[in-house]
Amino acid sequence: MKRTFNSIFFVYMFSNLLSGCSQDSKSLIVFGGLTMGTSYTIKIVEDQKKLGEIESDVSGELSRLNNVFSNYIENSEISIFNQSEGKITVSENLRELLLLSEEVYRLTNGGFDIHVGSLVNRWGFGPEKKGEGVPSASEIKKMLRHSDSKRIEIFEGYVLKPDQLSLDVSGVAKGYGVDLVSRLLEDKGFENFLVEIGGEVKVVGHNAKGRPWTIGIERPESGNRSVFRTVPLMNMAMATSGDYRNFYKEGGRVYSHTINPFTGHPVNHDLASVTVLHRDAAYADALATGLTAIGLDSMLDISEEKNLKVMAIIRKGKTFEVVSSNEFRKYLMGFE
Repeated sequence: MKRTFNSIFFVYMFSNLLSGCSQDSKSLIVFGGLTMGTSYTIKIVEDQKKLGEIESDVSGELSRLNNVFSNYIENSEISIFNQSEGKITVSENLRELLLLSEEVYRLTNGGFDIHVGSLVNRWGFGPEKKGEGVPSASEIKKMLRHSDSKRIEIFEGYVLKPDQLSLDVSGVAKGYGVDLVSRLLEDKGFENFLVEIGGEVKVVGHNAKGRPWTIGIERPESGNRSVFRTVPLMNMAMATSGDYRNFYKEGGRVYSHTINPFTGHPVNHDLASVTVLHRDAAYADALATGLTAIGLDSMLDISEEKNLKVMAIIRKGKTFEVVSSNEFRKYLMGFE
């Protein structure tokens, strides 16, 4: 799973980066800030007079969601949840995110698993202080057995949670936040906008030039922040997961933030990044994380079987190779 709320790729908007009037007298209004341990950006194609209090409305919504999902806030709902056991009353937002996570867990054949919070923490990618050295085989086996045998049960308004089970929702919470902010903007009557939180992005309508939004996927190199390729988006969300931003080195080895839920170890393969397109950012976010965890062959099998829009960048020595699903290629053909 991904380290809590840290961005692993950046969004590069080629069209209308600065506010400016278009032929229909509408402007690209841009604002943003910090949330969920990362940054967010909102771009709205609209007459300035119609914006009203939208900036403060978005800020308030993100602050509320942070207090639900951030493992780094001691009294957030997820932090209290992880310290509790038995029958626990949950908010509608947390329940919705837990149900979505279980759906993606099944969709990825277990590749996306929020039950590995203890492993994420032990490897040093969670809110708790990293344990001494690399975890032993017996430690990993014990935590895997615990996460496999003790799973949450979700009901209407409450959850049954076994003791000593810690959830890590960092692989889906930013995308979920993008969806809720997008819903807020639509409820306010905006028809053309972009919402981005820590690299997870969703667009509705078109940019200020009346064209699809153009989003860049970062080159998967830790020392190089450049665009690898671009993807046109209309009424679509996009998320990318990779191993080149959140990692650490110890004993001459590199440990990625993405934990394989089957082995209990950080992923160690040539799959540098996975990008997923979906109508919902939460699904794109979770799918990108889960497909990265299971590796190239399983990723390709599931992408074709489930008709997912997926593109992967693979390391080939000092170069990269791109593979994509049939649905991803068909999507791009629609813009040719």
